[in-house]
Amino acid sequence: MGLFYMELTRDEKTALSDLRFQKSKEMLEDALFNLKSKRFKTSANRSYYSVYHAARLLLILKGIDPAKHDGVKTILIF
Repeated sequence: MGLFYMELTRDEKTALSDLRFQKSKEMLEDALFNLKSKRFKTSANRSYYSVYHAARLLLILKGIDPAKHDGVKTILIF
């Protein structure tokens, strides 16, 4: 499944999750901009990546860092 468990301190997890939050926020802003510009495929792509990065920020707080998109999806299902 491509999972990678990380031994990080609480501060390291928080710092990494903050970076992922910023990335998620940036992707969401891009999605909204593209939606307003009627670039629907690009908006959908940026929306997907916004959710992907948000999911990764939640997982890193548990010390889980999936290597691939499928890993993120699989973990969130369970």
